[in-house]
Amino acid sequence: DNGLSLDNADLARRNATAATTYLGGFVHYLGRYTTRLELGQRKLPGGGAQNILGGEQVIFFADGYNAKAGVWLGRRDDGRTERVFHAGLGIPLTKALRFEPTLFHSRSGVVGEKQSRGLLAAEYAFDAGQRLGGGVSFGRAYTAAEDHAVRGVSLTGSTPFAGRYRAHLFLSREEPGLGRTSTVFAVGLTRAWKE
Repeated sequence: DNGLSLDNADLARRNATAATTYLGGFVHYLGRYTTRLELGQRKLPGGGAQNILGGEQVIFFADGYNAKAGVWLGRRDDGRTERVFHAGLGIPLTKALRFEPTLFHSRSGVVGEKQSRGLLAAEYAFDAGQRLGGGVSFGRAYTAAEDHAVRGVSLTGSTPFAGRYRAHLFLSREEPGLGRTSTVFAVGLTRAWKE
């Protein structure tokens, strides 16, 4: 969910945690397209599970610009389906620095409960392949009875190692409006099939 707790408003509201496991892949093809697909499962507090499907399509343009759109769906054992949709741009500011504004809209599966957010993110790419990024998010969370401001900050980093591998780190802190302040910490590993 890009660390914005858009896919777990219920967890944030209850100040609960849930372990989530993903398996996915992405492919870059025809010189200007990247497609990412993910499958996952989340163990919900109190029992039950949520099956997750996510995907994103990126189109690359001249001079380093890109456009992206994606979806995240989480079908729960109780019949609710949580949905997150996003669209954004990648704008090169310098050879190494990128600006990436993105809009998100989500629905929790509860009637009248939704969120809309903006994310202003930037990433710096070092000559040796490391990347360091950060962002701020802001928006509104709505329930059938009221609405709240939501805001957050995030930090990302990644580094290549052992040829085809890349280690990833993600940290965010946010005030989701529908619950207590939450912190997300994630680590990941990717492997390229070709160098």
